Amino acid sequence: MSLLPMDRADLIEIVGKAIKNWHRDDLATSRLHELRIVKNELKSHPRNEPTELALRLAVKSILQNALDMLAKKEPDYHNILQLRFMDKLTLSATSDQIHKSIPTIARNQNDAFESITDMLIEQEKEAAEYAAQDQEWRLPDPTYTKLFGVSDVIDNITKLLINRDDYFMVALVGMGGIGKSSLAREIARQVIRAFQFHDVIWIHFTQETNTLVRSPESIYAHVVSQLANKLVANLPPMGVAQQEKLIRQHITKLPYFIVIDNLELEHDIAPLVERLQSLTNPSKILFGSRSHPPQPTVYCYNLTEIPQNDAYEFVKYLTRNTNVDQVPPLLFTKIYKAVGGNPLALRLVVSLLKHLPFREILPTIENGRDDTYQMYQRIYLRIWRVLTAEAKAVLMAMAMADLDLGIESDDLKELCMLDANVFWRAIRELRYNSLLEYHGTAEDRTYTIHRLTETFILKDIVKLFDDL
Repeated sequence: MSLLPMDRADLIEIVGKAIKNWHRDDLATSRLHELRIVKNELKSHPRNEPTELALRLAVKSILQNALDMLAKKEPDYHNILQLRFMDKLTLSATSDQIHKSIPTIARNQNDAFESITDMLIEQEKEAAEYAAQDQEWRLPDPTYTKLFGVSDVIDNITKLLINRDDYFMVALVGMGGIGKSSLAREIARQVIRAFQFHDVIWIHFTQETNTLVRSPESIYAHVVSQLANKLVANLPPMGVAQQEKLIRQHITKLPYFIVIDNLELEHDIAPLVERLQSLTNPSKILFGSRSHPPQPTVYCYNLTEIPQNDAYEFVKYLTRNTNVDQVPPLLFTKIYKAVGGNPLALRLVVSLLKHLPFREILPTIENGRDDTYQMYQRIYLRIWRVLTAEAKAVLMAMAMADLDLGIESDDLKELCMLDANVFWRAIRELRYNSLLEYHGTAEDRTYTIHRLTETFILKDIVKLFDDL
């Protein structure tokens, strides 16, 4: 859905025709029902009313509100419309009653249509802004305040998605920590602001989901269940086939923008793409995946490292926002040579610099580009060793939380069984070391951790220490 489903000139003509046909039953067939304000008004009418009657009532309600506003703003214009189309007087009779010439009445009548149209456009803009804010609110909270080196990627993928005739499936492909989720969120935000889609739906695969949901059938069933429950509130239990039918009724009629984030393997995404293709057009799907879907119907964008100059700006930004000395260019060149432009790796290296001189960190990150898994394991192990016991306790308690939804501070504190002052010191320590992320406001905050933090600390390192 664009900001306006038709241009102003067309809308003036449509408004004029609707007012001229005020007493006719075909009012519901006017294109006014495409406006958000009419659709919002339609929701307030009883569901058991016939569709055409409900549409006619909704259109009339919106037009009546505009006429009431016109009566206050331009009472003469309102009087002409009232006499001509509500009271059904001819031009001649209207002329006799208000003592104006027929050409003047005709001109005022057209001016009135323009005034009403401009009122509807302003209302439509307000409704669109409200819808956009609601959709943005339902996106995952950002884990960033600024993105580096990806503005062209965001612009290009956004253009691809809002072009109705282009690819209906797009995949952001890259290794863990490269920034797929952050990029997908920013793309979703810009897609929302393009006003081309009816709504946005975000489905996130957590570590737990990827562990429990392994077969192609179970992955597809999980996605279908998530889609159905996000499309329809309080959905009663039903099978996959019924959910599929319900989804099709929604997303093949109105364009939805769907994000499916955090898929890991090719055997996860390939069968899923195959089955979801029939649910696209006009709806579109953006995947975040570590592997390429093989289907040629999917546009794949390979996320590579942030270019060195942008990566250096990122590191300078991180050090400005922490209490770390500025990283000189020569030192950064060594860091970049070791870990490349992976945002999470750079963030973690900056965290280590808060505790250790670079000469002690270098062996940890050497040859990181050759073996990313080993590099992350060594980095997380070094960070783990500098944490206090209380910070470790908080981090391990996160293993019991739903990391997709996050955990509130009171619940996390209860799991840790720590004194309030000690708990909050541990929270600050984890945030300081880039191991804890939070969403929401200061009054309503939930905590979560990055997917790789979960993998390496809660799975690998804790297990390593348990086995010793």
